[in-house]
Amino acid sequence: MFFDEINDGVINTVDHLKMIIALYFRFSLIDSSFQIHLNGIQVTIDALDNLATSTQYVWQINDITDPYLSSKISATSPNIKNYKRIRSNIAISGFIATTKVPSDLRIRGTNEKVSLDLFVNGRIREKDVLKHIQTARIVESYTYG
Repeated sequence: MFFDEINDGVINTVDHLKMIIALYFRFSLIDSSFQIHLNGIQVTIDALDNLATSTQYVWQINDITDPYLSSKISATSPNIKNYKRIRSNIAISGFIATTKVPSDLRIRGTNEKVSLDLFVNGRIREKDVLKHIQTARIVESYTYG
């Protein structure tokens, strides 16, 4: 399926759109048979490089196969201060990470922010699960996953 000449209402640059696509269509990054192209160029996890370089702490929950974790924010990445693997008896997998400053979670040029999202079978089920927790803790401003 192709969408051509869609320019009305598009106020963001191509780089910002690539990052938004990479965040919201993560299943397309895991399943190589599903690809999204923007202006003829495939959107890949490389669109998340800025987010990866501003990440400092990572908690990996159970085993997860995720190209973003293995190539962008692995335990050997130079900017990662601490990378913990957590085992849980609950049948879940994923990761939680924090950035250097809260503004690193903002997608420049948009009203969007990277958040802690719940994916089920590779598709987003709930965006920003922390919004359901009524606290005033600062750590929420730094957290995504």
